[in-house]
Amino acid sequence: MTTDQILTFLAVYHAGSYQKAAEHLYLPQSTVSNRIKQLERELSKSLFIRSKAGIRLTDEGQAFLPYAHNAVNSIEEGRLAVKQLKRGLSGILTVACNHSFTSALLPRILKEFGSLFPDVSFRALGCTTRDQVRKMNNNELRLCISRYSLNVPSLTFESIFEEDVRLIVSECHPLARMPFVTMEQIVQETFISYESDTLYRKRLELTLGQLNVNHEIKNESNSLPLITHWIKEGCGVFLSGALLFREELLRGELAAIPIQNNPFPPDKVFLIYKNGNLTHLELLFAQHLKQIMTDDAECDSGANA
Repeated sequence: MTTDQILTFLAVYHAGSYQKAAEHLYLPQSTVSNRIKQLERELSKSLFIRSKAGIRLTDEGQAFLPYAHNAVNSIEEGRLAVKQLKRGLSGILTVACNHSFTSALLPRILKEFGSLFPDVSFRALGCTTRDQVRKMNNNELRLCISRYSLNVPSLTFESIFEEDVRLIVSECHPLARMPFVTMEQIVQETFISYESDTLYRKRLELTLGQLNVNHEIKNESNSLPLITHWIKEGCGVFLSGALLFREELLRGELAAIPIQNNPFPPDKVFLIYKNGNLTHLELLFAQHLKQIMTDDAECDSGANA
């Protein structure tokens, strides 16, 4: 089993046809077919089913897929490690993320990455998940960080962090010292929210609508700093994971209270990219971000144990 065979298998899977994979790899279609045949002979199993509608993975191909991804990722990580030792890293890193992350997540991430690679410059953009997808499909962006996942076949949405939604309140709020809150207590409060056309608001309204409970939204904004200010001032409560308010929680300015029988889907962080389309610098940043998110998740697990 060779690296070329594995790369060709992944190219066929992502392209959906042997011909498109051949075009992507700049190879004759016969070479692509031969590599797949050799791989199938070595595994003693067929990996693809061909039909008029295209190709799809067999059960054996589906089982092999994550191992193929892991093999390629490991090789790439090794190659990057060697390059990193040979020369200092420089260049411009462009990354886009949700507006909330530009103030809550990116400053810490970019500071730590910049300390490792001081010759790297940053171009950080704040935009909605829908705008990220549009810009990536127009080849204006290659790497994005989002709170949400959309069904876009041309892009990979890799979940790198997950946490429960909590009730975020001022440290002076009557509920701030509670070990947990119930939905009955929550809906008695006035809400602070992102604007009505956001994915956050749609998810909030969907969950509360399924519970058939009334709620009042007092203030709304697309600015996380303003939302944070309103929470501190006691203008209402906010439903979110703790990640967006990490610094305020560490300083004791806000409290994040667990919700009993939590009906809300967990908050997540996604990396968005096209497979095989990231530069050396972008791959290093993606690995750095995933490591920080893993460390944060482990810290949260230890604190809640």
